[in-house]
Amino acid sequence: MTKTYHSLVVALALASTCARADLIWSWNYSDPNVFVGPDDTIEVYIEILNDPLSTGGLHVGLPIVSIEPAWEQYYSFSLGTLDVDLAPGMSTTVYYCTFSPKMTVPVGTAFTFNSSIAPSSGIEPVGPWLGPDEDLQIAVIPEPTTVCLLLCGVIPLLMKQIRRTRPSWLSAARGPPQPEG
Repeated sequence: MTKTYHSLVVALALASTCARADLIWSWNYSDPNVFVGPDDTIEVYIEILNDPLSTGGLHVGLPIVSIEPAWEQYYSFSLGTLDVDLAPGMSTTVYYCTFSPKMTVPVGTAFTFNSSIAPSSGIEPVGPWLGPDEDLQIAVIPEPTTVCLLLCGVIPLLMKQIRRTRPSWLSAARGPPQPEG
């Protein structure tokens, strides 16, 4: 039993000297759920983290974007200049891309934006491509001012109609009109 235990300790000691940490990093969208109006331009920012356990600096400069017809018919896409250097334990938020509407986007339109990034050296990737924890979800909703204007117009009309067609139960509850004086 003790011989097995000593062998295990020696094996673990040798393994720990041979072990090395690699580049440990991650990235996510700053706001993965975006709600926009039909004519809004969407600017996307991402957060990049180089884990404190990483063995070296991180340089990121190569995004890959999945072009999908769901958003391509409504938006033109422009990718930002992604050129980030981070020491171990550092993080930053950077501009990633912009979606500019080609036309007024129909309310209720929703799509998912997929992307991956690789650490790079110049223009060549030096590590595996990595996606975010959550995809970017974009949904087009009605303008709040439109809803407000609709309610501001409908409520007074509704109140006027109620007064004009005064229901019998409302008149009975108030009783006959009292003379002033």
